[in-house]
Amino acid sequence: MKKYIEKYINSLKDEKKSANTLSAYQRDLESFDAYLQQKKFKWNNLKKMNITAYINYLSRKGKAEQTVTRSVVTLRNFYGYMYKGGEIDKNPMIDIKPPKFERKLPGIMSVADVEKFLSQPDLNTYKGVRDKAMLELVYATGIKVSQLIKLKMRDVDVQAEIITCNSENDRRTVPYGSFCADSIAKYLAVSKEKEPDDYFFTNLSGTGMSRQGFWKIIKQYTVSAGLNKDVSPQILRHSFAVHMINNGLDTKTLQELMGYTALSSTQIYEDMNRNRIKEIYKTVHPRA
Repeated sequence: MKKYIEKYINSLKDEKKSANTLSAYQRDLESFDAYLQQKKFKWNNLKKMNITAYINYLSRKGKAEQTVTRSVVTLRNFYGYMYKGGEIDKNPMIDIKPPKFERKLPGIMSVADVEKFLSQPDLNTYKGVRDKAMLELVYATGIKVSQLIKLKMRDVDVQAEIITCNSENDRRTVPYGSFCADSIAKYLAVSKEKEPDDYFFTNLSGTGMSRQGFWKIIKQYTVSAGLNKDVSPQILRHSFAVHMINNGLDTKTLQELMGYTALSSTQIYEDMNRNRIKEIYKTVHPRA
């Protein structure tokens, strides 16, 4: 099966898929190949029940829901490609759909916790000023950590108070508010002059910030704030979304701000807001 995996991955390169996507597809297919070898099944002579058994196997191993779903999509695309190319006579992925998982509500922080968290950096130090600007920007825009650390000087318009997010499949402009603008102004005031192509945020050595470096910053201030929860860039992003929805933002605008390609991606935030309204209703209506 390995040569067919290689053939398929090469075809995706021609479609200019991102490196992360190609890597994920290859891992999915290699994992599937290992399973087939263990079971002594031939990849080109499978039945629907064999695919279903593999999906159940992934779930039993405790694979994340997103991983299981992506694996099904990968296999569907792989076998579709092989069927069209005449490598197999029958496509075993016909009618196979990703399993339905119960939608879990993302962890979020209260507004009070966010304010406490954002007040932790020491503004008497360069590191504290930089950290404050980074954290404020994540909460103000919902930007992903991968986009944050790749921000260039030209991507931040301090006059218009907007940033431009650039990634392989996501280019969007997002405004930020006055608190964030103040933090960014203070950061630029203590930073050395940079060229447009330079990273906006750098580590203390002056080179690009890493994901791990930013995670350590978040962990540091979570501890100093005394928050009894795990704070992550994703939780800050979720908190941005939920707080915006709670204050009246429509889901279509939220979709554009967060860079989601489908409106359904923001449905979970609307569901959370609906649940919040129900709880308030139950506590205040005399006949609830």
